[in-house]
Amino acid sequence: MAEKLRKMVMKRTAVCDRVVGAARVQGPGIGEKLGVFLSPALREGEELPDLTAVIDLYGRRLEGFRDEMVAADGDYLTQRAMLADLTLESEIPTGKVKSSILSLRATCEGLLGRNVLRSLGLDFLLAQEPQGVLRQSEIIRERLLSSDSELMPERWLRNPLVREELATELDREIAELRLMVRRLVEQRKAVDTAKVRKDQTQEEFDRQFIPLARVLEATFRVAGETELADRIRPTVRQLGRDGGEDEEPTEPEATEPEVPPASEPEAAEEAAPAP
Repeated sequence: MAEKLRKMVMKRTAVCDRVVGAARVQGPGIGEKLGVFLSPALREGEELPDLTAVIDLYGRRLEGFRDEMVAADGDYLTQRAMLADLTLESEIPTGKVKSSILSLRATCEGLLGRNVLRSLGLDFLLAQEPQGVLRQSEIIRERLLSSDSELMPERWLRNPLVREELATELDREIAELRLMVRRLVEQRKAVDTAKVRKDQTQEEFDRQFIPLARVLEATFRVAGETELADRIRPTVRQLGRDGGEDEEPTEPEATEPEVPPASEPEAAEEAAPAP
């Protein structure tokens, strides 16, 4: 994906540099020839403007649109890399919460039996994404605290499990994961913002490149530099827009994973790894 983005920008940068370079290097000579061509049209008391400076200004303006596009593309790639790093970092708090859920399920199933898993929210398949794991852990905590009924072991122990203590054991991991999910959401927004900016600057470059380059091409032709004008002649194909082969592939929108619906305890047991 990143290579595709760079290809799109570098193609535009290359054709822009060719036009800007010609304006900068050949500008003085073209300005002089253009002056010779336009001088017969001067009226008494009139003077030619600085045609070399005008050619240079066209080149600089095009260069500015190029620089904005390159900077926006670089920022987008940076934000994507930051999101990738953060996603990798999120595996640690996500893993902690998943381990706590599996441990709690094993404890409750072993001491209370399978029938209690549904009421505690421990019967669904364990999610994998941070958002899904966070939501599941919040549901479990809510259900642990939602009833005053005693969690009385079926055997071995005489004292019931304390709901508040079981919920408290999840609190630290949940708080850590909640913070990580918040950071992920913020970074995804940063990626989306950077992408909008990247698309806008690229569209603006495409919109400005053709007319600015054509002005310079026409100027070179008027000055008699036909071969040079042919070399900088702009086309839509140069921007990779003729067949769409260089268009950025569409990415699926990042959405928060849905929490799987409650399943039968047997299904949850088969799907979950042994604690």
